[in-house]
Parts: sequence; C-alpha cells; structure tokens
Amino acid sequence: MIPSNPSPGADLAVSKNFFSLSWFCGLLLLESKQK
Repeated sequence: MIPSNPSPGADLAVSKNFFSLSWFCGLLLLESKQK
C-alpha cells in the first residue's frame, strides 16, 4: 500500500535539499563568471 503523498517531514527534507543544491549551483556559476 503506497500513500498518495509523502509525509510533510520527508517533503520538507526534499525541498531543503533542493534549495541547498540550487544555491550551491548558483555559487559555482558566480565563481566561474568571475574568472
């Protein structure tokens, strides 16, 4: 039996992970642009 949507805790962890990942990518882009 699979729940229709994940628990709020798991969803929060995913969004937090995505935010940190996008922030890291943005930082890398800034570094490459400055060189």
